[in-house]
Amino acid sequence: MKQQDIATGFQQVDHAQSDFLINLLLRVNAAPSVQECLQEQLRWLDIKEGYAILDVGCGMGNQAFEMAKRVGPLGKVVGTDMSESMIEVSKKQYLTFGLPLTFQMARATEQPFPDASFDRIRTERVLLYVQELDRAFKEFYRLLKPGGRLLAFDVDMDGLIIAHPNKSLTRKIITFISDSFPNGRIGSELLSHFNNANFRDCSVKQFGYMMSCDALKEIYGGILATGIEKGVFTETEVTDWWHSLDQENQKGNHVSSLSGFLVMGTK
Repeated sequence: MKQQDIATGFQQVDHAQSDFLINLLLRVNAAPSVQECLQEQLRWLDIKEGYAILDVGCGMGNQAFEMAKRVGPLGKVVGTDMSESMIEVSKKQYLTFGLPLTFQMARATEQPFPDASFDRIRTERVLLYVQELDRAFKEFYRLLKPGGRLLAFDVDMDGLIIAHPNKSLTRKIITFISDSFPNGRIGSELLSHFNNANFRDCSVKQFGYMMSCDALKEIYGGILATGIEKGVFTETEVTDWWHSLDQENQKGNHVSSLSGFLVMGTK
């Protein structure tokens, strides 16, 4: 079986290799650079007791769990995700702790809550996959209370850095990876979406996710296999490219990272 292409897989988790995607998320979320970014998000959110918080595209539920520790018994955290598999995993993992935390299925563009329901909305590595971005931002604005804040973190796939001796093919690979997603450059475009949706007092911070050679293969191997199927690359090109990457890794020369941006704005 072909390795899952994450560009399409995370748009339809329940109809893809869900076990692969869930296990991949577990490993990615545990990475030190991802954890560092989460801690910065929690500082920016400035969560108070009694806050109502919505985590859109909650995935495995671990970030929603961290926020639920902070809102106290009078607050609440709701995690939503379009994947039934993700919601079931989240419930099994985190609903036994007695925290004010719930999970339910919903798309980013259609959240089943009344206007002005939340003090904070958070979304991470989700807008990369959302087809109707303007509609999603309008929904976020609708759901926030006056003075409430939206925080989004997402990556810019054009900002993928891979140290490799074949520079021209590496540039071609990065472009193909970026263009495989509905919004491959969303990280660097986030601020404009905040401004267009009438959020004010916006702040921006850049973060880089460092990746091992093995992580690079696991995350992007399926996308490059799709590139071979589409005739963008030959199988020999990709095989040789991975082989050279392995050789550099064995020499201790591997460097790869993915650039992302944290943006927060106020309604």
